[in-house]
Amino acid sequence: MAGLNNPNGPVLNRRQVLRAAGGTAAAAAIAGTGYGWWRASGPAASAEPETETAGAGEWMQALYGLVMNEGTSPPAAARSYAYAAVALYEAVTAGHTASFSLAGRLNAMPATPTPDAPLDRPAAASAAMATVVGGLFGSAAASSGLQAGGQMEQDQLRRRQASGMPAGLIARSAEYGHRVGERILTWAAEDGYADTVGRAYQPRTGAAQWAPEFGLEAVEPHWGIVRPFALPAADAYQPPPPPAPFSPHPGSAFFHQATRVYQAGLTLTDEQREIALFWSDNARLSGTPAGHWMLIARDLVNQRGWPLDRAAQLYALLAVALADAFTSCWHEKYRTNLLRPDTYIRAHIDPGWRPWVATPVFPEYTSGHSVASRAAATVLTDLAGATAFTDNNHAPGPFAPRSFASFHAAAEEAAISRLYGGIHYPMSIEIGLSQGEQVARHVIDTLYQR
Repeated sequence: MAGLNNPNGPVLNRRQVLRAAGGTAAAAAIAGTGYGWWRASGPAASAEPETETAGAGEWMQALYGLVMNEGTSPPAAARSYAYAAVALYEAVTAGHTASFSLAGRLNAMPATPTPDAPLDRPAAASAAMATVVGGLFGSAAASSGLQAGGQMEQDQLRRRQASGMPAGLIARSAEYGHRVGERILTWAAEDGYADTVGRAYQPRTGAAQWAPEFGLEAVEPHWGIVRPFALPAADAYQPPPPPAPFSPHPGSAFFHQATRVYQAGLTLTDEQREIALFWSDNARLSGTPAGHWMLIARDLVNQRGWPLDRAAQLYALLAVALADAFTSCWHEKYRTNLLRPDTYIRAHIDPGWRPWVATPVFPEYTSGHSVASRAAATVLTDLAGATAFTDNNHAPGPFAPRSFASFHAAAEEAAISRLYGGIHYPMSIEIGLSQGEQVARHVIDTLYQR
């Protein structure tokens, strides 16, 4: 185990740490040793008890609510979670010798300010999150009381003072957090997203081509120009073409793909219907798939009692992987532009068929749920091990909690839910899972290398 605490020592990834530690239980002990992403150490104004992660979790829940209320698209939502989580990480780990900034690791990210005195990390984190969330959502955040200087930030800073932190320290820490947040917003403003808003889109024509139906507008058709976080380019892990080429003929491989969706829809069990709805995570009805996984991460942090620095590491890595997963997926969707199963089935199999879940207004290949969920599961497993958990993030609500043997098992269910919902061909689900794994591995390697 020599060298694990040395930031200048050998490069080790999470799998090597787990093996060296003898498994998950021993790795949990390593979490307190100061090795890189596991446990930041260094000058701090306060030793941080586990409860100090609560403020970060509250911001994740608030951001989930904003995304839902605004009807933010899946890739745009993932972008928001990523910028907020990076700001959290930078504010929490600033000045800690065993940690490192993500500037220089994430594309075009500028250096964040260096504190000139010890900080109260929860206060700095709350201010950074408030600034970024307020900046990303503008008037929507202000009307929700979440803008920088808003109610949530003030409540959290008052809790810090009530815990015994001096008022001057809290004020200095919050001022630093605001500066970090402003730096992150400057970075976000240059990622190309603004250039996609309102940009005209001309649907393609042809029997195999997807096009919006019922007068709806395509969702984020130009997302491929938005700068990724860690990927070198949106097409860095471009999947192969659909293995079943388009064909309207019965007996063709493509017809078989559509038939599998059709037959699944005709024979759904009650549990399969519930699974399809549990993972639907539609805009305006949820915080999107990225938000669902961020709340799963929040629950993990709370259940494990992780300190704030380790929680910030998890949120940042997960959010970046989710954002890049959606960027990779969206680039492929509009590059391949494959029509959806319900369009094909109504044209070639059964004109009266309808999917169990409403079909989203963007192309089919690959499955966004598959790409994002496998990316999330890969990150969570890398940081926390293969652990059983219960997802109760729909409670209180219409869906009962669902339990899983591992994060990968949850990702597999999220992926197959799109077949049950009539949303995706099996090939898009299977290849999407592989795509998500590749994206996550790249993000992990990029952010872990010392």
